[in-house]
Amino acid sequence: MMKMKLNKKIAGASAMLLLSATMLGTSTFAWFTMNREVQVTGMELKTKVSSNLLICNDNVEEHYTDDVLTQARKALLEPASTVNATDTGFYYTLDAAADGHKIHPVGTDPYVAYSESTNLTAADTYAGKSKYDTGFNTAYGITTANTTGEYKTAYGYVDYVFYLKATTDAANQSINMTRCNMIWDNSGTDTVLTSDDTAWRVAVFASDITTDHGGDGNTDATPSTGTAKSILTPSGAANFGDESGTHKAVSGTAALSTVTYNQSAVIDTISDANTTKYYKVVVRVWIEGEDTNCYSEYFAEKLELYKLDLAFELGKGTAVTNIGSTTAAFVPAAN
Repeated sequence: MMKMKLNKKIAGASAMLLLSATMLGTSTFAWFTMNREVQVTGMELKTKVSSNLLICNDNVEEHYTDDVLTQARKALLEPASTVNATDTGFYYTLDAAADGHKIHPVGTDPYVAYSESTNLTAADTYAGKSKYDTGFNTAYGITTANTTGEYKTAYGYVDYVFYLKATTDAANQSINMTRCNMIWDNSGTDTVLTSDDTAWRVAVFASDITTDHGGDGNTDATPSTGTAKSILTPSGAANFGDESGTHKAVSGTAALSTVTYNQSAVIDTISDANTTKYYKVVVRVWIEGEDTNCYSEYFAEKLELYKLDLAFELGKGTAVTNIGSTTAAFVPAAN
C-alpha cells in the first residue's frame, strides 16, 4: 500500500515536471513574453555601391564617395508589429499567448500605438534616434538610462540613414537595391540565417532631395513618413493569421491586416540621361512580433551578432525581393 502511494506521488511529481518543462519550452514563442534582460545590439550595416553611384552619411557634397559605408546602431530592440513600417505605424500588445498569438479578440484588448514622444539623453543617441516611447519601455520592464554608454532604452525599430548620389549615362536607369543580406557571426564565422530567424524585417524608404537639398548638408527630409519602397522578409517568414488569410500584422490599435511584403526594392527610376540626382535613404530594421518564429529569448541572446549587408546599383542588377543570407562577396552586375 505504501509502495502504491509512493508510486502515485512520483507519477504526480513527474507529470508536474513534464508540464512545467512544456510551459517553459513554449514560453519562448511569445512575442510579448516580457524580456527583462537588457541586451544591446551592435548591429553593423555595410552598404556598397557600384559605378555611377556615390554614398555618404551626411549629404555633404565633398563627403560623397564610392567607398563602403559602415554604420552601427546600439539599441535594445523589442518586438513590434506594422503593416507599413512608417513612423506612426508600429504597435505592440501585452495580450499574447505562449505560442505568440493574441489571446483575446482585438476589439476586447486592443494593441497599443508605439509612439516615440519623450526626449532622450545622450546615452541613446547611438541608436540613431532622439526620442523613445515611455509606455513601450515600461511594458517590457525596461528602465531608461541616464548614463552615457548604458543604452538601456528599448525601441520598436532602428534606422540606418544615408544618402546616394546617382549620375546616369542613359535614360530610364533604375537605382536597385541588389543586396540585402542578414547574416550573423557565429564564433567568428559568418553564417547564413537559420530557420529561427524569420522575424527580421527590413523596410526601405527613399526621397528624391535633388531640388531642395542635394549635397548641401541638409538632413531634414523624412522619407520614412511616406510609403516604403519595399518591406522585405527572410525566406520562410510567416505571420500569425486568422480565418481570412495569412501575413497578418497590426495596422491599428484594433485591427490586423494583410501585409504587402517583398516587392522589388527599387529606389527610383531616373528618366533622363546624363543627369545627377540625390536621395535620402532610410533602412528600417525591426523584429516582427506577429511572425510565427519570433523567439524573444533567442533574439535577446544573439542580436549583437547580426549584421546587415546592402548593395545598390544604378542601371544594372536585379532589385532584391527578400532578405537574403549569402556571405559571398558583392560583385556588381556586368554592364
